[in-house]
Amino acid sequence: MARATINLGPDVSKATLLKISGNTLILGMIEVLAEALVFAEKSGLGPDTLNEFIQLMFPNSPYAAYSNRMLAGDYAPVAPQRPGFFVDLARKDAGHAMALAKECGARLEVVELMDKHLKTAKEVGGENMDIRYFDWDVEKTDRSSTYGTLRKEAGLKFSKTID
Repeated sequence: MARATINLGPDVSKATLLKISGNTLILGMIEVLAEALVFAEKSGLGPDTLNEFIQLMFPNSPYAAYSNRMLAGDYAPVAPQRPGFFVDLARKDAGHAMALAKECGARLEVVELMDKHLKTAKEVGGENMDIRYFDWDVEKTDRSSTYGTLRKEAGLKFSKTID
């Protein structure tokens, strides 16, 4: 199931901290990637040119996969295609991380920004999903939809299907 085992000692709560810390890396990567793609589009470089660079610089990586996903518009798919990792679940992870950071006197500013962008993406692109029941039919966007939020803030369309 995994590449390796990381020994965290006898304190089992560290496993949760490691998982949440890993989730913050994913959220931060998506935020920075979305910003760079919007910047490339607005500056005239072009998101496809930046995507080509990303594919060469970070082949077979989450950067490459998410860049392709964002440019294809898969963060706000047309039914019956379903979005990837749902906004509500990403916001739940961000909330846990921010609360744990606050408890220990730290701050996760990139995660705070990502959560703000995800909240906007949810308002623009999807209804509320009850994560207790995983209602697949009401969630319209996924965690990479922060790209849509940043596009909208820059005066572009949120996605191919949503203004």
